[in-house]
Amino acid sequence: MANGYRVEKWNRPYSPNPAMLRMEMESEGFRVMSWCDMPEATYGMHRHETEQSHWVISGRIEITVGNTPYVLSAGDRDRMPANTFHTARVLGEEPVTYLIGERTVSAETGSQKQDSELLIDNMILMEKMIAAAQAEEGAAAANDVASDDAADDKKSRDE
Repeated sequence: MANGYRVEKWNRPYSPNPAMLRMEMESEGFRVMSWCDMPEATYGMHRHETEQSHWVISGRIEITVGNTPYVLSAGDRDRMPANTFHTARVLGEEPVTYLIGERTVSAETGSQKQDSELLIDNMILMEKMIAAAQAEEGAAAANDVASDDAADDKKSRDE
């Protein structure tokens, strides 16, 4: 197949389930979004700077790489290396719905680092909030004890 582009035909005994397909793509490191194109939609020659994968949920789409057209139907998936020039068009009278997965090694690594840093920042913030809440509870308890002592003193004097 041209330029490393390939199509995987659906061969599972059940219909494509968008949630399951999304989970599978995400487990492979793709950032996934849902997409829908109406009948007669076309995309002229273009390329993406990232590795892409399209997984068709329903309808049919033709993706042409080089001079070779590939028809993807429900359940079919392609794997498109970064910078692969291609065109696309919806086939038939039905809209085509599909998942688009995008992956880059550098963006993925950077994203994971940002996620880790954000998690650590959130954990530190949570610890500070817990400490502040505990300090407030301690101060409130001390105030309650002081108030109770003052009330007891007043009650003793009044008796």
